[in-house]
Amino acid sequence: MKRFEDYKNAVILAYQQKKADGSLPANLERHTPASLRNECLDEFPSRYSDKDSETFKLLFGKAENREEYYKKIKSSDPDIFKPLNNFLRGNVTNTNERNIHLLAWLIDFEPRPFKPVDPYALGEDDSPGQNRDDDPTPENADTGSGNSGEDNPDHHHPTPTDGTIKTFIDKVKTDEKGKSNNWGTGIFIRKRVPLTVLLLIAVSLLIIYMIFRPRYMYWNGTEYKTIGYFQYVPGATIVPFDSFRLNNLKKIKDQKIIMRSNIKNIYYSKTKGKVEFYTIAGENPEDTAKRLLPMTEYIYEKYVLKKGGQN
Repeated sequence: MKRFEDYKNAVILAYQQKKADGSLPANLERHTPASLRNECLDEFPSRYSDKDSETFKLLFGKAENREEYYKKIKSSDPDIFKPLNNFLRGNVTNTNERNIHLLAWLIDFEPRPFKPVDPYALGEDDSPGQNRDDDPTPENADTGSGNSGEDNPDHHHPTPTDGTIKTFIDKVKTDEKGKSNNWGTGIFIRKRVPLTVLLLIAVSLLIIYMIFRPRYMYWNGTEYKTIGYFQYVPGATIVPFDSFRLNNLKKIKDQKIIMRSNIKNIYYSKTKGKVEFYTIAGENPEDTAKRLLPMTEYIYEKYVLKKGGQN
């Protein structure tokens, strides 16, 4: 717990510093359970990444992808955010770990999420130069519990380098010295492939992947479209590929389909007196300096009803 306390203190300090210098968004500056949820919805399309999945899993349960997490937040009861709201108001002196993870995400704290092996998580008895592989481990230690590792901060998690690349290089070195040809069964027993050939194949595959994978997209006035590495669209602003915005952000061109029940569930942006409506929150794809805001009762009455929208 002491290791997480260091992380918790760093997150709270970062929050207090943002609050002191006035850089918190309005939903966090004057927070309520509902405004904390709204801040999640506003920032989710542009801020969420795979590393944040565990944070939202702790709060809303497991989801298969980011689209499902977004739907879970949108349909959630604001009371889920009440414990964090009470903690930030000082009504309680402590709160559940999941609320600290959520606060770190809300203020875009880095590095996140908390990992026991991170530098700031070193305890008083640890040294940054200490090799965890040298720590003695009892032969009867329970390593099959299935825990993620947070219950045992000193547990060593092997990386892919430990089990694949390092083993491969060691075998190549051994073979080159003529000591053994211990590459297991298959073609490599009698026919060795030079390391340079393997590296060339790997580099070639990487280049092919980088060229043909969707890396960019552009806004066509109604929705985002993918664009190839060497493609060019005259007058279009090219942005990094984002599958969530690609699949979910659309402009609502027919305002007659907008109903009163859509208030706060669709978003709008006003430019030069003209109001445009969109399906999700985030930055305006046609003016990235502006944010898409939830449609209010006033906006609905003025720009939808008066122009022939539905009741």
